[in-house]
Amino acid sequence: NLQSITLPLYFTYYEDHNFVNAINLKEIKVKDGCVNFSAIDGILYTQGNKELLCYPVAKENTSFESKSPKEFWLKMMDAD
Repeated sequence: NLQSITLPLYFTYYEDHNFVNAINLKEIKVKDGCVNFSAIDGILYTQGNKELLCYPVAKENTSFESKSPKEFWLKMMDAD
């Protein structure tokens, strides 16, 4: 029933499967001062918003505009 999580300062490594079973997750927060990650509007990014890491599956927004740079999305599209 996890709906929100706050990542601690010492959280240093994220893997794609970290929240795979968190089907009720609506929001990810990051403690101020964390040097590896950031969160905007409950969405997890690498520090500086360079890469989107996790969009919570139960987030209730109907639209989304990434804060990651355009270069990241071009790289993702080219990976196919």
